[in-house]
Amino acid sequence: MRLYRQVHGFLEGKSPGLLFAISLAYIAAVAALDWYGGATFILSVFYLPAIAISAWYANRALGYACAVLAGASWTVGTRAWEVQGIEVASWNAAIAIGTFLVVAKLVADLKQTMARINEQAMTDSLTGALNRRAFMDRVGAEIEMQRRHHLPFSVAYCDLDDFKDVNDRFGHQVGDEVLRTFVDACRARLRKTDLVARVGGDEFALLLFGATEAAAVDALKKINEDVAQRFNDRRWPTTVSVGLVAFPSCPANAEELLCKTDEVMYRVKRGGKSAIESMTYGTGESPVARALRPVRERGASAP
Repeated sequence: MRLYRQVHGFLEGKSPGLLFAISLAYIAAVAALDWYGGATFILSVFYLPAIAISAWYANRALGYACAVLAGASWTVGTRAWEVQGIEVASWNAAIAIGTFLVVAKLVADLKQTMARINEQAMTDSLTGALNRRAFMDRVGAEIEMQRRHHLPFSVAYCDLDDFKDVNDRFGHQVGDEVLRTFVDACRARLRKTDLVARVGGDEFALLLFGATEAAAVDALKKINEDVAQRFNDRRWPTTVSVGLVAFPSCPANAEELLCKTDEVMYRVKRGGKSAIESMTYGTGESPVARALRPVRERGASAP
């Protein structure tokens, strides 16, 4: 198991070209052994690791290419035509190549299936955002990164105000559309490196990498303006309350981080909703409330 982890760590993240080159070198080494041993020793099984490396760590096409090259190398290496004749040797070569292609396909299909299962386990099925577990994992990793490199980041906790009224008045299908619309608006305004997660029924968390409090507040204002416009266009009577905490230093763990941002968000709820309140972790300062006037006005105008 330790050897597997070492090999996996070495191969993971390498470029497809380098992985293909490694596979070719491995195939050449096995083919040389085949040439030396002739038909006395059957070494065809030793071509499989090269095929698996390309199919799993590089891509499906390079896995197929390795399968064809491995079959051809095995045929040449064993000099099968000298013993079996050209017709039988050609048939056996075709069988070997076909078998290796099947192996490459199975490995590539397995990787694709595992990736899909992993994505489903990490994703909220309704909105396509990360789920709470995945978000906490990413936040934990970011905390460790911050400890090593001292890079700031910010986390926002968002709650859809009066979301129950939307479900009661318009039905759960519309409620589901509200949730999806909020996530779409976040993705449209956030950078590709930032994250949005659904952490509760109508509660979401945003992770903004490298963002100070001021930069995160600016980003959240734009998101709220976009959300308000989308909600208003559909006459949905809901707004967003946001608690934002910037982390220039590390909290103890992900649970403490989310608890702190949740506390700030509930200050907004108690203060009248439809606003953003922000603070910087570890400064000892009181949170600074920043009302989003366009959001509040649009929310009030909705029926």
